[in-house]
Amino acid sequence: MTVDGKSLSIVIQGQVTGPSSAPAHQQVTRRNIENIRRILPAAEVVLSTWNGADTEGLSPDVIVLNEDPGAWVRGCGRTNNVNRQIVSSREGLRASTRRYAVKMRTDCELIHDGFLSLLAQEGPRCSDLRLFQQRIVGCQFFFRDPWKSSMLFHIGDIFQSGLRDDLLDLWDIPLSPGDQGHSLADAVRRASPPALVFSVRNFSHYEEQYIWLSLLAKKGVPVTLVYPFDATADLVKQSELSIANNFVIAGPEQLGLVLMSRVMRLGDPYSTYTPEDWKVLSKIYCAGNEAAIARRISTVMRRHFAQEWRWLGQRMLHPGRILRFARNQINGTRSLAHVADFDEEWSHLL
Repeated sequence: MTVDGKSLSIVIQGQVTGPSSAPAHQQVTRRNIENIRRILPAAEVVLSTWNGADTEGLSPDVIVLNEDPGAWVRGCGRTNNVNRQIVSSREGLRASTRRYAVKMRTDCELIHDGFLSLLAQEGPRCSDLRLFQQRIVGCQFFFRDPWKSSMLFHIGDIFQSGLRDDLLDLWDIPLSPGDQGHSLADAVRRASPPALVFSVRNFSHYEEQYIWLSLLAKKGVPVTLVYPFDATADLVKQSELSIANNFVIAGPEQLGLVLMSRVMRLGDPYSTYTPEDWKVLSKIYCAGNEAAIARRISTVMRRHFAQEWRWLGQRMLHPGRILRFARNQINGTRSLAHVADFDEEWSHLL
């Protein structure tokens, strides 16, 4: 299978990075469109952004101006933009017309077409949790490895390439209604210290988890996470099989992708599946090697259990946190669920 520019649509989605009045080095979206014209001159270029966006000087084939669905704010005060990503990705893909597509953010740049060769690396797949016609090629950033990060169902959404219909299937999901927690009883059944706190916080998943869990639900595979770091043996198997069977994970240098430093910092490659990890994962799960799968799940669960109790000791029982929690309770302004940077500090421990 050979894919070239004539069969490819490149959808650039999100807020235009660098207005026309900004210095040239800050106009990332304009520079990316120019790069694509040079690297893949026959490709269709679609820019999917917001009504009122500054598109002066930009030259895509199609500009889609969407109504901004806005962001919602988590209980901790942090902004969640998942609905913006869903709308701009979905509408951009709907406007595309080629058999294959790329979905990439407006704050990234393409500098070569290495991702095209990866589209041909289909490899063996199993029938269980086979959700797309072909695997989608994705950048490793944000594809969290549960052994390194204790997060399941956390896919990468920075760059994705594959069949246009598969990508549209992935992004044609309901908008997020906001924080969705589970009951304290659910958390107690998990016997997990973080689960108890996140249940109070009314927070069960991150943006990338919402996207993948929504696709699974659409395909008739409902999955319940009590909190973002929830894990059981069955959940680990579902998460890893669904990712191994439906994605090819590659590094940005393989894809030809340049990421902004902020994306690289938040994406934290040390917590993600590497391309080598994905190859091993694919061999284990897609070949149905039950002994190897059992060993992998056992390793992940041991690590997960240790990290939960480490988190409890270092964060929840830290004297400074106890004093701050007491002070906030006396002031009546904040609860344990709103301790500053609560979720960020958990992930930084791993």
